[in-house]
Amino acid sequence: MGEGGVIRYFICLLLFFTHVATCVNVYAQTNELESAHKVAQTFMKDNPAHRLGWDWGQGVFLYGLHRLANVSKEKQPYINYLKKYFQNKRSSHPEINYPDRCPPGLTALALAQENKNFAFIDIAATVGNYIKTEDKNELGAIDHLGSHFYRHFYPDSIWVDSLMMYGIFSTRWSMLTNDKDLLDFSMNQPAIFADKLQDPETGLFIHSWNTKEKKLVPESKTFWLRGNGWVGASLVETLDHSPKDHPKRNEIIQILNRLMDGMLQFRGEDGLWESVINRKNYSYPETSGISLIGYAMAKGARLGYLPKNYLDIAKDVFHKLQYFIESKSSGTYLTYISKATNPSSAWMYSVVPTDWNISYGVGAYLLFASELYKADNE
Repeated sequence: MGEGGVIRYFICLLLFFTHVATCVNVYAQTNELESAHKVAQTFMKDNPAHRLGWDWGQGVFLYGLHRLANVSKEKQPYINYLKKYFQNKRSSHPEINYPDRCPPGLTALALAQENKNFAFIDIAATVGNYIKTEDKNELGAIDHLGSHFYRHFYPDSIWVDSLMMYGIFSTRWSMLTNDKDLLDFSMNQPAIFADKLQDPETGLFIHSWNTKEKKLVPESKTFWLRGNGWVGASLVETLDHSPKDHPKRNEIIQILNRLMDGMLQFRGEDGLWESVINRKNYSYPETSGISLIGYAMAKGARLGYLPKNYLDIAKDVFHKLQYFIESKSSGTYLTYISKATNPSSAWMYSVVPTDWNISYGVGAYLLFASELYKADNE
């Protein structure tokens, strides 16, 4: 580690321990859902449904909130928030032109499948139509930037994010609509991404593959935490919502196991992971990625896709994650969520700024907490 790396390391340590010293460790006083309720309610207060935007971050929050509602005794305030959100979006007609615009539709679909509320199925159908009709690249996937203007700056590429952004939806929509072609498309996606992005030595995923230049980005063995969290969460969701006799199922389970075994190799002494997974003391513990990995471990173990001991690991991760829950007079916040991140170098990943209660971080945390509650109460 060079002089700059040493300085950055000690700054990160100082910030981390200062943060820990000022946080309220709520784990000893509460269970999973109590902390999740507080974080969710603060986010809802700060982001009324009619003002919440339509994009990937908000979509992950909505999905986590819906999952929290379904394991809660007092679910109606959450369901009402979701209804208000979709009522507002129906009149604004959000444009779907690349995978990051798909996730909000996932909750409209989940409301139909899990709560028999088909009021917003037309919104889900808009996303389903995009996935079916959008051009597929030579790999059989959707370019991460689709037909959006952004593709002029980063064309012809797949990113690990897309497995979360359109992969889960395509599986669930295919089951609702009995669309075998779409089901096969969705079940093929994990292997397509793993073939190009999963490192054979560690089992971890590189952020992106440039299909035009036939190269990884980043080209070094640099593994971004939230990206691997997107993969893990998408795999357990795809397995949960797909037929148990589908021929691609065992391959997806193998990809999941290689990924999670790899995550254990790089688990820090604090029991968590840094934003740059495979460089110890290089970046910082990043809570959205930690939540997604913990969620994948817990759900994978509960449903039998992973060994049972992964559930105990997930519980320990959740315990340690409570140090990043901060209670203030204005509400309860999940801290150390890194902001939006593009495929880049290890150094660039390490300096992405963090913030509190960013939508996708809160959503990931709600998924994690709800899954642990479900595992403990089945």
